[in-house]
Amino acid sequence: MTTYLNNDPIDADWAQRFGFGNPRSTNGLQGICIHTTENDLGAPAEGVANYQINTETGSYHVLVDNTTNDNVNSIRENTDDWLTWSAGWTGNQIAVHLSFVARAAMSRAQWLSAERMLNEGADVCAYWVKLYNFPIEKIDAAGLRAGKRGFFGHADVSAAWREVDHTDPGANFPWDVFLEKVRSRVISKPTTKQEVKPMPDPKLDSVHHELTHRFQSRYKDAAGVQSSFRDTAIGYTLENDAKLTRLMDDELPKIMGALDEIKRAVGLEK
Repeated sequence: MTTYLNNDPIDADWAQRFGFGNPRSTNGLQGICIHTTENDLGAPAEGVANYQINTETGSYHVLVDNTTNDNVNSIRENTDDWLTWSAGWTGNQIAVHLSFVARAAMSRAQWLSAERMLNEGADVCAYWVKLYNFPIEKIDAAGLRAGKRGFFGHADVSAAWREVDHTDPGANFPWDVFLEKVRSRVISKPTTKQEVKPMPDPKLDSVHHELTHRFQSRYKDAAGVQSSFRDTAIGYTLENDAKLTRLMDDELPKIMGALDEIKRAVGLEK
């Protein structure tokens, strides 16, 4: 059994770098939507994420690659409570979105050769399964429209609501192998008595939102244009601390020195 820091298997957190999208509730999610970025197998997730940040042409919750030259195979682009630009209006609302840095045209053999990437993706999906109690089963377009929960591809979302026309992760994606990998990572704890699930606590949900949500800055420039900067409440606090420290350490001595020069110039200081 693999143990993760905070039960989170994702290697790198880039959520603060993605400034587009909107907040959403995670209540009522239907499942996990699988995508491909349409990059060659072996391309780094960092390059895809940087491209999306610079162009604002799309986003996911997690990117997973097959690189072997670093310790990063997964990147969180957005927190689960953030609406990504992944699969059209409906698809964006109902799922957490994971994209493999790969191509939909890959053969089954090519997918199966990407063992490192499939394992990393299974780690992330198992984490979501345990967090949201998603069934580990493949859902088609009809199932999605009927409100079933589980795993599905961008292609299934396209077929269900016709809001997009994408076909990833492709006809050869090894759903059987991948779902078995996820299943093997979801450890069932045997119990001798019925487990009682804790009731949702709206106060905890509210605290979580206030601590993790990225709020838009209220600053407006001289022309009245509002800043697009977003950060969490903690982020703004740390930013203010940095500004205050710079003011005390850098700017205040300059101001005091300028005042001393003025006093000497007018004869108030010998």
